[in-house]
Amino acid sequence: MEPIEVAGYLMGQRETQLSATYLRQDDRTGRSTGQIVWTQAGLWLVEQDDDYLMINGPKASEIRIGRGRWQRGPSIPLGLPDNPAAFLRPWHAPIWGRPQHDWRLAGPVEVEGDTATLRLVHADDPKTTGQLTADLEHCIILDLQIPGTRTTLTDVGYLITANHQRLLERVQPG
Repeated sequence: MEPIEVAGYLMGQRETQLSATYLRQDDRTGRSTGQIVWTQAGLWLVEQDDDYLMINGPKASEIRIGRGRWQRGPSIPLGLPDNPAAFLRPWHAPIWGRPQHDWRLAGPVEVEGDTATLRLVHADDPKTTGQLTADLEHCIILDLQIPGTRTTLTDVGYLITANHQRLLERVQPG
C-alpha cells in the first residue's frame, strides 16, 4: 500500500457518526484527555476532562470553560491544528500539504489488519518527521505523533450519549 492509497481511505467517509475518547500528550501543555463526537448532521464536540467543552454546528459554536458561562460565536473550522475532532474527519486534519498545513503524508506504509501506519514529513523541513496511524475501516486517524505532541484515539464507537446529544442540540440549525 502506498501513501496515496491511505489518503484515499482517509478522504472517504464510511461512518455517519462516531465518538471516541482521546489522550493528548503535549510537551508544552502536558497531558489532556477527553471525548470527541461527530454526527451525521455535521455537528461535533470536544469535551476535555478539565471542564473545557466546545460544540460546533454549521452556523454557530459554543464554548464553556470550567463551570463558566457559555460563549456563543460563529462556526469554528474543524481544521484547527490542535482539534482532535478532525481525527474523525481526517480531510480536515493538517496533514495534506495544503498551504495552511504543516504536514504531508509520506512512505513507507505498514499495514496490519485494518490499520495503516505511515510517516509524515514537515512541509518546511523534510528532515522533521512524524507518524500517523489510520483505521482503514472507519476512515479515521487513530494516532498522530509529531515532534512535541502525540494524540491517540481509543474507544471508537457509534454511541453518542444522551448528554452529548443534548449539548449538540445547542448549535443545531433550525
